[in-house]
Amino acid sequence: MLKKILMILTSSILVVGCSSAPLKVDLSSSQYQSDVVHKMNIRALNIVNKATPGKLVNTMLGSDTHFPIQTAQPTRLTIENDIHRYFVETTQENHNSSDSVTVTIYKADAYWVWGGMSKFPIFGLLAVDSDTPYRMNLKILLEIENNGKVEKSYFFDEVIEIQASAATEKAIKTGYAALVAESRRVLFSELDERFISRYL
Repeated sequence: MLKKILMILTSSILVVGCSSAPLKVDLSSSQYQSDVVHKMNIRALNIVNKATPGKLVNTMLGSDTHFPIQTAQPTRLTIENDIHRYFVETTQENHNSSDSVTVTIYKADAYWVWGGMSKFPIFGLLAVDSDTPYRMNLKILLEIENNGKVEKSYFFDEVIEIQASAATEKAIKTGYAALVAESRRVLFSELDERFISRYL
């Protein structure tokens, strides 16, 4: 009986986690508002997006399974659009400036995690409604070029994590929205403090 319950639990989690239909998630409420007062002059902004979709990782019993969150607008595109919006807000195009900014996105993927002891029968039943980690992997290189030559570079490489429920599709949408909100806050507050004021 317990084995059947575990099989049903595992199947339902895999169905929710591997849903083939991309999720439509409204992310408009967490747009980042920069604290930068004076816009910096740049000649041009170039964004190169090399990020690839996340992949299902580790499905063995007792280890963490990372379920990539598939959304109607892929996470990599959301991050690209966010970066473009951020620089529109904090810089202004000036052809008299010799500085151009190139942003290369190497990684921008989001997961929720089903793992560890929650995969075992008793613990799994107790953990169905509990929160689980949601993680965003971001690797972004920002380069300042002066007349075509790279003079300064800044590398943002972090895994941003929150805790939220993943019991249902609706819960995953809510968790993903919260993860994006936190990722925006962490990334752009750091760019406010460390990049805009110190590098431009």
